[in-house]
Amino acid sequence: MTQTKSILKSRASWAVSSMAIAFLGAALPAAAQENMMISEARYCGVGLQGAKDSFQKANPALFSVFNDRAKMTQLSEAILRSTDSSKWKIRLTQDGGASLALAHLFTYGSIDEHIYTDPRDRRTYRAAIFSVGINTVVIDTVNETVRAVVPAIISYSERFNGPLTPAQQSAGFIKLLSDTDDRDSASYKWISNLSEFDFQLDETNLAARPLILSDDALRALQSNAGNDPRKSVGLFIQRLTAQQEALMASAFRKSVIPSSIDENGKDSSQSSSEDGKKIYAAMIPDCFDGGKRLELPKPNFELQISIDTLMLKDFEHRLGQSSGAQAGEVFQVEQGYGGRFNVKIIGPGETVDTPLDEQTFGFSRSVRLDKARDISAYEQYSKLTANFIAEALEAYATQEKGWVKQHLSSTITDKKRRDAKKIAKSWKSIIVDRMKVAPLPRKKDEDD
Repeated sequence: MTQTKSILKSRASWAVSSMAIAFLGAALPAAAQENMMISEARYCGVGLQGAKDSFQKANPALFSVFNDRAKMTQLSEAILRSTDSSKWKIRLTQDGGASLALAHLFTYGSIDEHIYTDPRDRRTYRAAIFSVGINTVVIDTVNETVRAVVPAIISYSERFNGPLTPAQQSAGFIKLLSDTDDRDSASYKWISNLSEFDFQLDETNLAARPLILSDDALRALQSNAGNDPRKSVGLFIQRLTAQQEALMASAFRKSVIPSSIDENGKDSSQSSSEDGKKIYAAMIPDCFDGGKRLELPKPNFELQISIDTLMLKDFEHRLGQSSGAQAGEVFQVEQGYGGRFNVKIIGPGETVDTPLDEQTFGFSRSVRLDKARDISAYEQYSKLTANFIAEALEAYATQEKGWVKQHLSSTITDKKRRDAKKIAKSWKSIIVDRMKVAPLPRKKDEDD
């Protein structure tokens, strides 16, 4: 049985891809805006973010799919065929002389395998979740700058009888990416959502700083990862930072300047010599020979998320009596996962030491299985962090003081700093007034 889904929407719902699209860069004169809004963009198909060699090393299965140019040509044509750009202010074309170009860049590909035992039949199953990060990028080909970005992450899960072979790994990514005509698939929903977004010029640019882990959080993350390269700290930082970008774009409906976090969790981008702007490396075979080095605009506002602590605790639940040869009491283990997260908003001229806003939250989730050893703490901490980011960003976007009140860390003892209503009000000033995020409907709090 196969389930298809796209990931990372708000409130821990995993039903719709996260994305937003808008032109990056400073505001232009009215005449230039009008001209830009009617420009044509050459369609450049599918490419890679970063250097080819490092991408291949970090994402071998997805790279093998990308390296099959016949399959990539089919995928590019399918995406273009399914994309309704009628609501966009640019028109896609195959004209090589267009001043803009649009490409879909793979940022990473991951396969998370889960071995679990169903407490009802005590049979062991293996499931694999295939995920691909995709940045849809609009490029100014004249000035070689990035003008727009649509971060997204799509995924689907499938059950297998045993460990995945290399052929099954590649086939999983092909299945995820090529189901563009299946209305229930992640790729169809990604393209449909992409078609709904408009291009806007905007003077405010957002960015996600790489995720930071304290020494305590690092130890917890590595506690059962061993030497498995798929469970490295670097990949954890890379993928969660990519998810944060997609979630910021979704929650704030604003441009998000892409990061260049490598498989070691380090910022691999380089700065141009003139003004310190970062360089965005990309491989786009359909339009450019070799790698392309593009200039990124500087962000006006940045979000820094740090993980102070990660922890887990086991709880045992009695389910009743079983019969037959294995008669006896049946128990189920619930593993609770929790963490303490620090969130900073850094504005123009501000530093991490003097942010516009800083809050510390506690967040927890749990999972139940009849055998605790079947659960990977690394994977659960990844899910915990992704869910926290999703909920926190929605709360920031809607200034939801109920969420603030529920999740403020117990380490915050100052009553003034625990005033959820005051915090939500300050967020409105920062998010709506300064960051120019369009106000969203706010959920009704109990004390409204």
